[in-house]
Amino acid sequence: PPQETQAGSQPLSQEAQTLVNQGNAALRADLYEEAMERFQQAMEIHPDHPVPQFGGLMAAIALGDSAQARELRAKLAKPDRIFWKPKMESDGE
Repeated sequence: PPQETQAGSQPLSQEAQTLVNQGNAALRADLYEEAMERFQQAMEIHPDHPVPQFGGLMAAIALGDSAQARELRAKLAKPDRIFWKPKMESDGE
């Protein structure tokens, strides 16, 4: 079955999705270093995918790693990553 996708991104490979799932489970268990390792492994497979980046951001915040959190936040906020387009009044509708 297809993996979950974020708008504007490709599906994660099965291996990366498994790592993300393991990272999420580690976050819920307060195992933040393990979570970061899993998200980093997933980011090695899919460097520009927002799902492992977001998980890594959550782990970095939990670990108090502000430098890593800033780096991941910047990647997630890239101007070319548009998840939705707001309706503008000038659209004529």
